[in-house]
Amino acid sequence: EGMYLLMVADKNTREIKLVPLPIIAKLMRIRVLVEDRVGVLAELTNFLAGLSIDIVSTKCVVLKREELGECEMIVDISRSTVTSTETLLSELRKLEPVREVEISVLT
Repeated sequence: EGMYLLMVADKNTREIKLVPLPIIAKLMRIRVLVEDRVGVLAELTNFLAGLSIDIVSTKCVVLKREELGECEMIVDISRSTVTSTETLLSELRKLEPVREVEISVLT
């Protein structure tokens, strides 16, 4: 009672995971295209942590080895000082490995 449930389906393992989220959660979906190199995922997650953004779910794949990767994340910004998609887009675009960013509000 009083919670959202995030349903994450994995087509490869044919599993569905339910992640409980508090009703105050402000969820966003972030999709980023990044250069594929060592440490990029750490850069992204450290950047988000620095803004007090909670990563609820993440999936990253290599699109072209040593050239391009893609990460899709569901994040909760309810405890962050960043409250708008425009601000978050602007800040993510400043990161060196980021090539393209899309953000959509989920709640």
